Amino acid sequence: MESMDIRTLVLVGSATAAATALIFVLIGRPQRRVAPELLLWAAAFALKAIGLVLIYLRGRIPVVVSLPIANACIIAAMQLVLVGLDRFAGVSRLRVHALFLGVASAGLLAVHRFGTYDQVAALISLLLTTLAGALFVRVARMPRPGLRTERYVLAVIFGQETVLLGVRGLSYVLGARHATLFTPTPTTVLLYFSVILAPMLVGPALLALLGRREQLAKEQVIGELRAALTEVRTLRGLLPICASCKQIRDDHGGWTSVEAYVSHHSDARFTHSICPTCTVRLYPELDDVA
Repeated sequence: MESMDIRTLVLVGSATAAATALIFVLIGRPQRRVAPELLLWAAAFALKAIGLVLIYLRGRIPVVVSLPIANACIIAAMQLVLVGLDRFAGVSRLRVHALFLGVASAGLLAVHRFGTYDQVAALISLLLTTLAGALFVRVARMPRPGLRTERYVLAVIFGQETVLLGVRGLSYVLGARHATLFTPTPTTVLLYFSVILAPMLVGPALLALLGRREQLAKEQVIGELRAALTEVRTLRGLLPICASCKQIRDDHGGWTSVEAYVSHHSDARFTHSICPTCTVRLYPELDDVA
C-alpha cells in the first residue's frame, strides 16, 4: 500500500507536468516568434512527464529504460528550462548545455552498467542538484530590471528543489539504505511532492515572467510615444491667410505673420535668407554684376 502511494505521487507528478506542457504549447504556438521560450519550456515539461511515467513503470519495464533513460529525460527537462531562461536573458550557452547533457547521459549509462544502484542514485542526485542550483543562480543573477517578484518566486522554487535533491544525494553518499525507489522515507516523500509541485508552481511563475516582460515592453513603448508627442506639435485644419500680405488670422481675430503664427503653434523655428527671385527684385545691381 505504501509503495502504491509513492507510485501514485509519481503518476500525479507526470500528469501535472503533461498538463503544464499542453498549456505552454497552446499559449506558445501563436507567440513562437516573440516568445520562443514558451515552446522550449513546453518541451521541458513534456520530457519531465515522460521521465516520470518511465519511473512509475519501474519493475514492469526494463531497468535500463526506467532508470538511466527516465532520469536522462528529467535531466534534459531541467536543462531545457535553463536554456529557456538563457534565451529570456539574451544569453546563448547551447554548447555548454549540449556537453553537459552528453556527459550526464554517458555517465548514467556507464554507472548503470558497471556500478551499484546506490551509485546510480547518487550520480542522478548530483546531476539534478547541479541543474537545480544552476537554475537558482541563473534566476537570481538575471539582468532584467522590473522582474523582482517573478524572479523571487522562481528562486524560492529552484532553491527548494536544490536543497531536497541535495539532501537525498547526501543520504546516498553517507551510506543511507533505501529498500526501493518507492519506499516512503521522508526524503523520498518530500522529493516527489516537489516533483508534483514544481510544474504547478514553476509553470505559472515562468508565464508570469514572460507576461511581466511584455508589460514592461509595452510601458516602454507607451512612454516613448508620449515623449515623442510632447515634442511634436502639428498644425491642422484651414488657415485663414491674407491673399495680399500673407498674414494669418488667429483665433481671436488678430492678424500675425506666418513666422509668428507657425512658431506659436509648433516647435518650428525660422531662419531667414533670400531666394534667387527676390534677390533679383531687391538687388538688381547684383544681377548686372553677374
